[in-house]
Amino acid sequence: FTDNREGLRIEGTSYTLIQNCKLYNYRETNNNHNTSAIKTYDNDHLTIENTEIYNCSQGIFLKRNTDDSIIRYNYIHDCYNAFFTHVSTDANSISDRNQVYHNVIAKCFEGFSVGYRDGTGDEWEVFNNTFYSGIGCSNGRGWKIWNNIIASGAIAAYGGNTLSECDDNLFAPDNEYIARLHVYEKNDKTYKSLYSWQFSGELEGGGNPGA
Repeated sequence: FTDNREGLRIEGTSYTLIQNCKLYNYRETNNNHNTSAIKTYDNDHLTIENTEIYNCSQGIFLKRNTDDSIIRYNYIHDCYNAFFTHVSTDANSISDRNQVYHNVIAKCFEGFSVGYRDGTGDEWEVFNNTFYSGIGCSNGRGWKIWNNIIASGAIAAYGGNTLSECDDNLFAPDNEYIARLHVYEKNDKTYKSLYSWQFSGELEGGGNPGA
């Protein structure tokens, strides 16, 4: 079914800890995002750590209004989509100020993405991860993406997303491109070389990404 099915559902909480879990085999025939290992609604200061998630249509799905939370030390592999956050024009669906670090995402059709439709997710920090996939982010300001190994894929920022920091990421040499900003907007821009990305002026205020 395409309605909500999940292994672990966290709703309307503050300071919840999900730790040391193994979740697997939450699958929907067409990999609809509503079938997930972990799904969240209306939470703040949530921590998900030291989990292994595999063979799921969706690994971690922050579906609605999950703020000021930490996703760390997780191994997500062999899923259709490893990590997804739903942000839409509904004010209750916006997720801000989350940190994602020290995770490994491998062998997933889609890796890490924040965003859906026209909402915003502001001031996310994504650092010290290993992605065998890209990083996708939707409308939002103040994003910081640094110290990640991106073994395949690239950084893709949709709509009006803006980066305040983007330093010291390691990209695979055979990637089609390094970064694509303002996807589907009039100023849609693709950077195919590290040199062009480092002198792009794409950071907030016209700054350049670091080495």
